Amino acid sequence: MAFEKIMNSKLLGRFTEEGKSAKLAVSPVAAVKGAGMAVLAALLGSSGAAFGCYPFGISLLAASDRYVPMIYFGLIIASLFNRGQAVPMAIVYTVTLLLRYALGRAAADISAEGSKSDSSRGKVHIKKASAAPTREHKKLFADADAKNSSASGEKEQKQLLVRLAAFFQSGAKPFGESILLRLATACFAAFVLGLYRLISGGFLYYDLFGFVLGFFLCPLLTLAYSMLFTRDERFLRYAELGTAAMMFSVVFALRGYSIFGFSPAFAAAIIAALWAASYGGALKGCAAGLIAGIACGAEFGELHISSAPCIAAAAGLLGGLFWKLSRAFAAAAVCMISLILGLSTDGFGTLQTILPDTLGAVTIFMPLAYYGLLPKLPSYAQPVSDSAGDIALITEKKQEDTILRMNSLSDALGRLSDVIYTLSDRLRRPGIIDLKQICDSAFDRHCSRCSLASLCLERECTSTLDAQSKITTELYTKGRVEPDAVPTFLRERCYNLENILSDINLECAALVERLIRGDKTEAFAMDYESLSKLLTESISENDAEYRIDKELTAKLRRSLKYMDMSGARALCWGARKKQVIFSGVQLSGMRLGADEIRRAAENTIHTCLTRPKFNIDGDTVEVTMSARRRFCVEDARATSVKESENANGDTALSFETREDYYYTLLSDGMGSGREAAITSKLCGIFCEQLLSGGNGKAVTLEMLNGFIRSRGSECSATVDLAEIDLLTGRACFVKSGAAPSFILRKGNLYKLQSKTVPIGIMPALDAEQIKFDLMEGDIIIMLSDGVAQSLEDGVWLANLLTYEWEDNLQLMAEKIIDNAALNNKRSDDMTAVLMRVGAYEEGEDY
Repeated sequence: MAFEKIMNSKLLGRFTEEGKSAKLAVSPVAAVKGAGMAVLAALLGSSGAAFGCYPFGISLLAASDRYVPMIYFGLIIASLFNRGQAVPMAIVYTVTLLLRYALGRAAADISAEGSKSDSSRGKVHIKKASAAPTREHKKLFADADAKNSSASGEKEQKQLLVRLAAFFQSGAKPFGESILLRLATACFAAFVLGLYRLISGGFLYYDLFGFVLGFFLCPLLTLAYSMLFTRDERFLRYAELGTAAMMFSVVFALRGYSIFGFSPAFAAAIIAALWAASYGGALKGCAAGLIAGIACGAEFGELHISSAPCIAAAAGLLGGLFWKLSRAFAAAAVCMISLILGLSTDGFGTLQTILPDTLGAVTIFMPLAYYGLLPKLPSYAQPVSDSAGDIALITEKKQEDTILRMNSLSDALGRLSDVIYTLSDRLRRPGIIDLKQICDSAFDRHCSRCSLASLCLERECTSTLDAQSKITTELYTKGRVEPDAVPTFLRERCYNLENILSDINLECAALVERLIRGDKTEAFAMDYESLSKLLTESISENDAEYRIDKELTAKLRRSLKYMDMSGARALCWGARKKQVIFSGVQLSGMRLGADEIRRAAENTIHTCLTRPKFNIDGDTVEVTMSARRRFCVEDARATSVKESENANGDTALSFETREDYYYTLLSDGMGSGREAAITSKLCGIFCEQLLSGGNGKAVTLEMLNGFIRSRGSECSATVDLAEIDLLTGRACFVKSGAAPSFILRKGNLYKLQSKTVPIGIMPALDAEQIKFDLMEGDIIIMLSDGVAQSLEDGVWLANLLTYEWEDNLQLMAEKIIDNAALNNKRSDDMTAVLMRVGAYEEGEDY
């Protein structure tokens, strides 16, 4: 939350959604970039081409969509030093600035009016979200009009703020017009300035040639510069053209300057070559050096026209070849090749011209490159080809999730194994009642023929019974009775004691052996086929959730230019749980806040998404979102134990999983008492552990059926499993011998019923699935068969759910159990589970 506020208010300076306040803040990075653009504009504005025309400044002002006021300021400063043309050039720059602003506003208003007219004709724009740049724009306009109609006092002020916020949030920046309009603006400015020179100069051929040259150079340079500033992905592939044009322009503008014999133009050519080589390799470094060297011109010190391009190109080539090997070695190689080529063309004069300039360029460039202060070249910073990067990103995240899923499944199996082994150990130990019967039988066999029977069983009856109880307790505790554990008086009086103890120990051992042979719980009925299905299904599900959705990815990439993030890379993957990531977003150029980014992505892929998470890396930021829950579930339950029983044979539990599923399980052990309770609780523990570990419900129930059958017990259990997808609202009921369930929707009662047998009776699982879509406000009622045992007995239940409904779920669950106890003819374990489906609140954590 705190980071989102920072992104909205400090870093991005965004207008708030309601349009009630506008917080503008300038980050230090943005201030430095703005100052740099002003210096660049002053440099280009003071540089003239052939025949006295000045196309560079006009083209930069017409092409840029960022820091336009700073560029205008730099050009005005440059015009002050242009003798004879200061006023006309300042006027042309001002007219260009105003014309761009007017054209941008006019284009935005036309789009808004078109959107309104389409809306009035009843067209649905959700499907066109990826192609409509003013979708958020028109929505905010409509919201503003609705609010202003109810507020009369502050109508004009609110309307102005809302429209201004809509203007910025929709991506319609003041200078965000199309490239075609920018070219038209550049042509107009060049025409006005050339016409003024032509008229004021007396229609000379020199001015006429300057007029024609400027009229053609301005749109060409504007088009080339626009490749650096545009966020339209259609033009990103031509960014290298803009980079080359800007390098040429800067070096060309510097060629007329000299600082104590030091040539900034040649040094800039070397820096440009090394800069391109460090990011693009040897070939691109060589090309950049060649272009920048040509821009140095024919009058570079004492050099020939061909010397500067050759030296700069060679510097870029060697710098790219040795850069990855060693930066110091690359710098040394550049200085060496510059010295060798200079000596071959200029002799020893190189020591005073070329070598100092090369050393100065390397001295400036190396610290900047070492500390990472140089920005990435735009042609390399804005990725166009995304296949390899997408696959690498998906593979990395898939590996992380696969490890997490396998660990979760392993933990679930481990916990389940511990529970089953504990239960198996307890089931192998004979009960206290069985051991008492063994002791009584052994004493009866020997005491019936003993002459002292009357003494032990009549006069000393109490002490004899206490001794037998101690023997039973010893047998239950240690599994064997030793003579030392028998009371002293009985050892001294009973001459058959050794035979009695021997019979007790033998019969106890035989009972344990029978229990071990009859109980197969320790084997844990998970055969290789079920385990194979479990792992195969888990891996298949994981593969589906990390498959790139090419259609939605293409839509997101088309919409990035309207979100002012065309230089970024968009990616969408996942079958059920969609994941969205925007990588390579330029932090300083973002124009949308966290909520606006999320809404734009939601309208593009038609999926509710979580709040964006931002990961800042230098001057770029990575934005990630995933599908969020649309629904939540509130549950309540009530239960009742059968008369004359201490253990409840019903088990009801509810839980959520990491995959945003909500499960409710109601299991009824056949019969009642301890064995039924053990069976139903085993079903609950088994399903909870495997489903929580990401296992599918089909394989889980198949394994549960085999496990219950392998226990060797006659007791089976019903399974009533409700699965609710909290992302989509899709519900799936799996019933195996379970009682009917009910759905209460808007006052109407629907029954869900199946004709299947309980778990553990048949070798193959007998279950039926019922699927449907839930709605907000639906009530789900799950009951054990003790509540409604037949259709005729359930008439009272239908009346209760229809005419006597209570909004308090807990109260209603208890009411169902109380009425079942009054209306049912026979007593049984009873359980009622009620669930209410609601809309998920975005502020909730899960």
